[in-house]
Amino acid sequence: MIEIRRLSKRNRDGTLALDDISISVRAGESHCLVGSAESGRPTLIGVCLSAIRPTSGEVLIAGVDVVRRPVQARRLVAFAGSHASLYGSLTIRQNVEFFTRLAGVHNAAAPGVVENGLRWAGVPERHFDVTLRNVGSGTAVLAWFAIASVRDTPVVILADPTRGVSPRTRLAMQDCVADLRAQGKAILATTTDLAFASAFDRIGVFHAGRIVAERSSAEVMNQSLAQFALELGGQLPLDPNHS
Repeated sequence: MIEIRRLSKRNRDGTLALDDISISVRAGESHCLVGSAESGRPTLIGVCLSAIRPTSGEVLIAGVDVVRRPVQARRLVAFAGSHASLYGSLTIRQNVEFFTRLAGVHNAAAPGVVENGLRWAGVPERHFDVTLRNVGSGTAVLAWFAIASVRDTPVVILADPTRGVSPRTRLAMQDCVADLRAQGKAILATTTDLAFASAFDRIGVFHAGRIVAERSSAEVMNQSLAQFALELGGQLPLDPNHS
C-alpha cells in the first residue's frame, strides 16, 4: 500500500533532508517513525502527500506514484496531524462534513455519517457543535481522525498527532490506529512520542535523514521504552512533553 523506495531529498544548501529512505507498509500494517523535526520527518510526510518533490527515489500509494499522479495519490490518503489546519469559525461537525465533502465523499451530509465518525474517533458529543477555536488541540486532531474514518481511504498518514494532547486523547488515538489497522488500512506515522509509537507494528528511529534503527513494537516493549531509547546512544530526541 505504501512503498517508499530509495527516497532522497537534497535541500538548497546541499544538505540531505532525506537520505536513501526505503519503507514498505502493507495493508493492515502500521509503521511509526520517531525523531525530531530536524531529523527529516516533515520532509518525508510532505513527499508522501505530494507537497514536496523528491530529488530521487519514489513513493507509491496503493501503486500510484505521488510525483507522476499527485491528484490520484492524494485521493487515496487520509491525513491527520497536530499542524493540520481546520476552520476555527466552524464547529467540529461542520469541519468534518466540509473536509470529507471536499475530498469527494458525497454522502458526508447524510444523517449519522459524520456523527458516527466523530464518535469512532473519540470526540465527546458535547463538542460536536462547538466551534474549533473553543476546543483543545487534541479534539481538533481527533476531528482529523473522524475525517479519515468517513473518507475510508486505503492509506492513512499521521504527522505528530499527539503533540500537546492529554493522556486520554493519546489513548483515543491509539485505539483509532488499532481499529484502522484491523480494517486493513496501511498506516504511516511520525512522532516524538515513543509511548504513542508503541501502538504500531514497527518503530523506526529517524535521525539526520536516515532510519538508524528499526524494531517491532513487541521487541521494544519487551526491553521497555527507556532501554530502547538508551540503547540508541542519544540518537532518539524524545519530546519532553511526552513520558
